Formats: sequence, C-alpha cells, structure tokens
Amino acid sequence: MSHTAVELRRARIALTISFIGNGFLAGTLVSRTADIKHALHLSAGGLGTALLMGALASLLWMAIASRWVQRWGSGPVTAVAIGAYCASFPLLGFATTVPLLWTAFIAYGIVLTTHEVAMNSHAVTLEHAGERRIMSMLHATWSIGTLCGAGVGGLLSQRHLQIGWHFAVTATVVALVGVGMRSWLLPGSADHASRVHASEKKKRFQALPGVFVALGLIGLCEQVGEGGAGNWGAVLARESFRASPFLATLPYIGFSVVMIVGRLTGDRLANRFGARTLLVASGLIIASGLGLGMALDSLTGEVIAWLFLGAGCSNVIPLLFSATGRMARASSGVLVVPSAALALVTAISYSGSLVGPPMIGYLADATSLHRALEWAAILGLFVAGGTLLVFTRDSEAVH
Repeated sequence: MSHTAVELRRARIALTISFIGNGFLAGTLVSRTADIKHALHLSAGGLGTALLMGALASLLWMAIASRWVQRWGSGPVTAVAIGAYCASFPLLGFATTVPLLWTAFIAYGIVLTTHEVAMNSHAVTLEHAGERRIMSMLHATWSIGTLCGAGVGGLLSQRHLQIGWHFAVTATVVALVGVGMRSWLLPGSADHASRVHASEKKKRFQALPGVFVALGLIGLCEQVGEGGAGNWGAVLARESFRASPFLATLPYIGFSVVMIVGRLTGDRLANRFGARTLLVASGLIIASGLGLGMALDSLTGEVIAWLFLGAGCSNVIPLLFSATGRMARASSGVLVVPSAALALVTAISYSGSLVGPPMIGYLADATSLHRALEWAAILGLFVAGGTLLVFTRDSEAVH
C-alpha cells in the first residue's frame, strides 16, 4: 500500500512526538530513581530487585506486544500504548511500600514494552514506505526527551517536589500531546504486507532464530551500559561522590547530550561509512571511555565515562533495529514478519537494559557500585567483536 508524501510526513511527526514522550518519561524516572531508593530506604540490591520486577514483566510481555502489533498494526498499538504508559507511570512515584513499588514496576515494564515494540515497528514501516533511513534520527528525539526529562526532574528533585505528583503531572502532559497526534500515525493496513496466514507461522518462526538472535545479543551488550547509566549514574554520584541532587543528574545529562549529537548524525554516518564500521567504533568507544572514566574514581571521572558511553551507545540500537527491518523485508525464500523479527531483537537487546541494572545492584552489594559498573565497559568489546562476526564487510546485510 502506497502513501502520499503528506501522510508520511504527518506520520513521522506523530512518531517523533511518541519517541520524545517515551524518552521524557524515561528521563523523569532516571532523575528521581535515587529519591525513590531513599524514600523507601532500599539498599542497592533492594532497588535492583524492584528493577528486576519490571525487567521480567517486560521480557515475558514482549511476545504478546509483538502479536498485538501484527494483529492491529504498529500505528494503532503505538497510539494506545502511549496512553497506557502515561496512565501507569505515576504509580512509580506514589508507591509507599516495596510490594507496591514492585507492582508499579511490573505495570511499567508491560506498558513500556508494548509502546517500544510498537513505535519501533512503526519506524521500520516508515523507513520501508519512505525508502530512507530515519531510525537514528527518531532515537535522537528520544534522547532529547530523556535529556529534558532528566534536567527538569533534577531541578524538581533539588526542590524536593513530591515524586508522585511530579510523575502525575509529567505523564498528563505527555498523554495530552500524544493522544492529540494519534490520528497522524499510519493505519494498521500499512503493516498488512508484512503479515502471514496461520498456516505459514511455522515457516516464519523457523526464520527468526540465528541471525536475529545474534543482532539481539549485540544490542544486549550495549544496553547493559546504557541501562547502567540511566539507573545507577545518579546513585553513584550521590552516594560515592556526595553530589547534590541536581549535580547528580549531570553525568546523565552529559550522556544524553552526546547521545543526541551521535544520533542526529547517525543516519548520515551509516550511509557514508556503513553500519558495520559504525558499530565496531561504537563498541570500542564504550569499552575505552567507560573504563577510563571509572578508573579516575571521581565525579569528573563519572562525567567523562558517561560522555564516552553516550557517544558509543548512541547508534547501536537504531542501526540494529534498522538492519532487522531491512533484513526481514529482504528475506528471500523464507517468510519473516518484520514486527516479529523486531520483537525478538528488541526482547534480547532490551533485556540488557532491564536485567543489567538489577545485576549491577547485586554486584554492588557484593563488591561496590564503582566496581560493578566496570563490567559494562568490558561488554563494549563484545559489541565490536560481535559486529565483526555478524555483519559483512561491504554492506549492512549479515552473514
């Protein structure tokens, strides 16, 4: 099904707003994670367990989210999911006991997963319809959202605004904007070309393992570092380096700024140098920059580490998601549903950001938070090495 230039432009605007809204809520949570930890008197492991609740819910829900996208289309599911995300987000701030916090993170994991699978699937659909790369640019707008959310949240944390009301007002604003733009997304029929009949499902799922699993594992290694930056950066700054609530957000703000710059240029860099070269460089930057920053053992060192981490992480997920969509649509002789392939890669990749932070918390209890974060640097080498093994030398197609 073809779409007019106006329809594609409006859909891209609406999807951009969806990415920004998702990122703004994520940045808001980052800015108040340390406050949640202190309010409930949680240890690093206790916070890690709460994060793990959301991680498990997200992983278990990934296949359901994919089926919803296949059934109703990525556009409609994106529109509904952003509303559900905003409705559940304040629960994280109003949780007054550990069981309530676990419940809130479970709900958060479910709605976040649904929205991210849907909006990234819609991005793949738009790339195919418009025949141009837009994934890195869209993820750049997500990073802009996280930067704004973290910055505003840091200021409000400094003023000791009650967490629940902060989250409720933020979610309401995002919901109003997101719902207002929902009609601009492409209809569910835009994904129909990618669907298969029930009799073809077995053949479809036989195509999903293998190369898509490999792409997901590369993303997993990167997401451990990105998740660590988001969930533990402020905690490290406040507890190890005695930073004020606002200063504790500076590492993540620097991380977000560098990530935005990287993603704004990512599509052009990938067109010029190739996805393979850009991914290898990204892995090496993560490993060297985060390792150096942690070795300095100071707030300045953490800021340096987060700057390098932002540069290295900026384009890994957009490039992997874009490659997944292109591969699924280009598959010959085998039926591959792009949303199913993307859900698999997303599930494996995002398990790094979801399971990684809780594991960092447990390692921090056993050793120290500083030592636990050094492991994320090592995983940058796996990003570089995995890319060399999976991607071909002359194109973004994979072996």
